[in-house]
Amino acid sequence: MATVTTIIAENLEAIVSPSLHTVAKLALAQGQSVELYRGKWRHSQAVETLVVDGDRAGQWAGGDASWGDWNEATKTVALDETAHVMNLDGEDVSEGA
Repeated sequence: MATVTTIIAENLEAIVSPSLHTVAKLALAQGQSVELYRGKWRHSQAVETLVVDGDRAGQWAGGDASWGDWNEATKTVALDETAHVMNLDGEDVSEGA
């Protein structure tokens, strides 16, 4: 089960991914809300999903972060590049996956 942390300036270090850390820092500076979900461990690193203002999310599992639209009801990210829908554990839950 994924854990969620509301990110504020004082706990930015909770974000392991360098790219998600940078985005969170910029979002906070612009007054946006930031939440960090930490899912299953993969390749000795937890999957991190960063949600900015409740509508955009980046997901990271040790490589480059992938970005897409956040669905609060299902806690999933519809990735921009592939349209795959990913859950908080980094698993593809797209229809037919």
